[in-house]
Amino acid sequence: MEKAMLDGKIAEASKTIFNYCLGKTRDRSEAEDLSQEILLELLKSAQNIRDENAFYGFMWAVAGNVYKQWCRKRQQQQTCELTEVTAATIDTYFEDENNDIYLLRRELSLLSQKYRRATILYYIERKSCAEIAQLLSISESMVKYLLFKARTILKEGMNMERNLGQLSYNPKSLIPMYNGSGPNRFWDFMQSKIRQNIVSACYNDALTVQQISLETGIPLPYLDDEIAELVKYKILIQDGKHYQSNVIVISADCTEEINRAATKYHEKIADELSVFLDTYLDSYKKIGFVGSDFSDNTLRWQLAVLMFRRIFRINRHNQRAPITGWGENAFLWCIEKMQTKHMFSICGVDSTYKLNKYFSLYFFDY
Repeated sequence: MEKAMLDGKIAEASKTIFNYCLGKTRDRSEAEDLSQEILLELLKSAQNIRDENAFYGFMWAVAGNVYKQWCRKRQQQQTCELTEVTAATIDTYFEDENNDIYLLRRELSLLSQKYRRATILYYIERKSCAEIAQLLSISESMVKYLLFKARTILKEGMNMERNLGQLSYNPKSLIPMYNGSGPNRFWDFMQSKIRQNIVSACYNDALTVQQISLETGIPLPYLDDEIAELVKYKILIQDGKHYQSNVIVISADCTEEINRAATKYHEKIADELSVFLDTYLDSYKKIGFVGSDFSDNTLRWQLAVLMFRRIFRINRHNQRAPITGWGENAFLWCIEKMQTKHMFSICGVDSTYKLNKYFSLYFFDY
């Protein structure tokens, strides 16, 4: 039997199986557990059915066998009276990574949206399957199937070892950088620390949302909308279930390495500029411009600024920038915040046209 047809039949039969279990058990909770075990066994075994007409006979045979096994397990279980639990003891449940409460909370944070919504509505808000179906605009059978799958995923996940990534305990703080023709909307958009760390997590490897959650330590409910926004504005690229950063991220380690490698060149530039300024300073004074009577040090700095600006203009716009998610041409990248002092920094103010002249203001720090 084809998988799609099999899944549909199991979803349709889930209500019947649940009613069967409700009649065999003492309460709704036990019925849910038993029906889940039956449905799980059906998923494992029913793929071997070749004739769809034999499905229901096979289903009831599986239900009977699972119910017998369930009864034997329940007879073997030992029960005990619950003792009083103090607040301090409860706190340890959430701190101990090996207890079921901690593991359940961890897996709930990793549950994808379609399963999470149905689970919360049913178990937390106590909605009926009919009410959930109406709220989510799906059938009741699909609601029961989602709940069954959610319980299966949670149980499997609780038995898995999951290691949180470095960003979960050492998050990055990034500075959004922009070089383009339009307004810098990238700056405001990337002020979110969650977005910054999602981009950092996906920079070296393409990750699923579950992997991003583990890497950043951020539960999935907080990631869904942020990832959608990052994809919308082309900061992330989606390939199936995986996401990859679409902007360059320059880490603190990378910046330090660049600075170390560039130090000798900076020193050479400084030496050559110094020689040039000393050589041409007198010629510069003879031009007779306003300010030519400034001190030698001030004039030396004026000439250096002109040279820096020339260097800056030569290296700008040497290639056409790509179109961003906001529609303008711009280069976008991020650098990690660090305390290292830059050896050569430029701050420019966009020119404005007034009285047939262009006015620009630039600050240079070397």
